[in-house]
Amino acid sequence: MAEPRDPGQADPGKALYEERLKLLEGLWMPAAPPWEDLPDEVKERWRAHAADDDADGSA
Repeated sequence: MAEPRDPGQADPGKALYEERLKLLEGLWMPAAPPWEDLPDEVKERWRAHAADDDADGSA
């Protein structure tokens, strides 16, 4: 799955990534790259995790 077709449509993978990104600072972890700099296969993996969270009802 490529970038969302509708520019106004939120990308659940990006939302999950950015939510988790905020947690890194509190864990004394190094900064992660911005979403735009991630390879497509990594973005797809985040989208799959977001879809799993939605299916489980935990997101």
